[in-house]
Amino acid sequence: MPNVVIYARTSTDAQKVRQTGETQIEVCRQLLSTRGGSLLGVFSDDGVSGTLPLRQRPSGSRMLQLCATGAVDALIVFRLDRLSRRLGDVVAELESFCPKPLEIWSVSEGTVPDLRNAGSVIAQAMEFAAMELDVVSERMNRGRDRVAALGKWTSGPVPFGYDLDDDGRLIPSSRMVAGVTEAELARSVFIAMAGGSTTIAEARRLQELGVAPGRRYSRRIVLTDSAQWRPSRIRAMIRNPLYAGTHELKSRFGTIERQVPALVEKATWQAAQAQLGINLAKSQFASREYLVRGLVFCATCDARFAGTTVTSDGWRDHYYRCGGQVGTMQIDPAARCTAKFIPADWLEQFTWEGCRERDAAASSASSFAEKRRVVERMVSRITVMSHGVGRGKTALVVIAWKDGSKSTTSLHRRPRTQSVN
Repeated sequence: MPNVVIYARTSTDAQKVRQTGETQIEVCRQLLSTRGGSLLGVFSDDGVSGTLPLRQRPSGSRMLQLCATGAVDALIVFRLDRLSRRLGDVVAELESFCPKPLEIWSVSEGTVPDLRNAGSVIAQAMEFAAMELDVVSERMNRGRDRVAALGKWTSGPVPFGYDLDDDGRLIPSSRMVAGVTEAELARSVFIAMAGGSTTIAEARRLQELGVAPGRRYSRRIVLTDSAQWRPSRIRAMIRNPLYAGTHELKSRFGTIERQVPALVEKATWQAAQAQLGINLAKSQFASREYLVRGLVFCATCDARFAGTTVTSDGWRDHYYRCGGQVGTMQIDPAARCTAKFIPADWLEQFTWEGCRERDAAASSASSFAEKRRVVERMVSRITVMSHGVGRGKTALVVIAWKDGSKSTTSLHRRPRTQSVN
């Protein structure tokens, strides 16, 4: 009896409300009861575009991780386009994640013994879906471009400091926040940056003023995932030429440029850009590729670890540092995480040895890109648990592998061996 999983996907929130995802799952369950099999799991992504790769969808990613264990024999979908609108995308993902042929049971199209070797009829059906998607996308983009050329705002959240008039065009916001209009507050950020401030300092200032870090769509307020201002958002504001009076809409058919009310003078906008460059230059180090980037998490604050370079007198070394310690993630120094820095070469060597133990073929990988693909295929998550303070701080590192096993090691202190060239 085959081990089976069910996957469903809806493209819009409207479909989610109409519960079409549940309908897909129910029909798939009926097919399973007819054919027989052991159901390992049901995965459903609501309001997700078919152009987004499976590995980037919340449920799609978990399903691929289960398939990577080799335990899944068949996958049930209502239609093949629930997996992807493009045949090539889903085939590439299955080849990367599935160690054995995966049979696809489609309620609408029938059985595909292995999508990687799909017959011409199935291939043509999915290619037709891709062509249909391209036509719809082109119509939508051209329609948006026509409206944008008339001066109406069509580009997502209304920029901070602006509102829309009755015709849908940008105007300076007269909404009162922190005792001034929102337009005046946005202008003050540029003036402060031009005078030598930093994105961290400006994010902290807006936070202390009690300004809500929300994003507004037309006249609706949609809050961000964070309850605080991020320096990254300040940086995006400073770099946006819209605040100096020129908005550029990037379209697949060319750039549409239109004039909008400026909140700051061109000279002030340019001075703020220059200060951004100065601030960035102060923190630049030699580039390095990090083998396990995006896979390392802090057990204390659940933030991701990112690669960083530390340089001092006579030495330079590369580490993975918890994102909860970075000012761009946590503007309040007192609230920042205190997780231990993990030496990059030490962690990467430990991870790579685990990969080689589980797959002898991994030894043939020589380039960074090849090794990275191996790591992505085999590692589910790396968790760092820090203990102690100061020089006595230690860390317990746990690697959760996609085959269900775990590797554990501890880190105390490691001598610095790299000198500055």
